[in-house]
Amino acid sequence: MGASSKLVASAEDLANLNKIDHVFSQSKHLFAPLVAKYGSKQAAYKALQDAVVRELSRRGITSGMFKDLEIVLHGQRILVMGWIDPAGVVRIGTAFTPCGTP
Repeated sequence: MGASSKLVASAEDLANLNKIDHVFSQSKHLFAPLVAKYGSKQAAYKALQDAVVRELSRRGITSGMFKDLEIVLHGQRILVMGWIDPAGVVRIGTAFTPCGTP
């Protein structure tokens, strides 16, 4: 993965309102409490990105695709799928709250 193994969140994804809506506008993903907690979809997405980067780093995952990465954000269990590009930028494909969990 190049000279550095430090992961970073995607600024491009954070600026992409369609991407944010894909994750946070679907009621079936059960993210209304997080959007309310953070005050906006964009702020909630940034918190999600940061949590994903921390968890991937903690696990030593620095490249490739990841599926069903479990994180907990303000007590809410979330499964995230995405990939890490060759520059170490973490890209979220989708995220959701598993059925039957808060």
